[in-house]
Amino acid sequence: MQSFNFKLTCIQVQIERTKNDGSKLRKISLSEEEWDLLDELVDHLLPFEEATREFSGGTCVTFSKMMPNINELIFDLEF
Repeated sequence: MQSFNFKLTCIQVQIERTKNDGSKLRKISLSEEEWDLLDELVDHLLPFEEATREFSGGTCVTFSKMMPNINELIFDLEF
């Protein structure tokens, strides 16, 4: 599970670094629409990161802990 959190953090850091580095931005040549899409993707992945962190924090994840998180993820995906 840490792998997911690490990858999401890396994506966020890389987006910010590349946005702030004009030479890299020209080399990559992403359009403003593509940057917006990446930002939106990160926003959609954040609830999964939060759920992953909560499940990873305990030694035993029970169904009663999982269901509220699953319901929240479903709700977030619908809207």
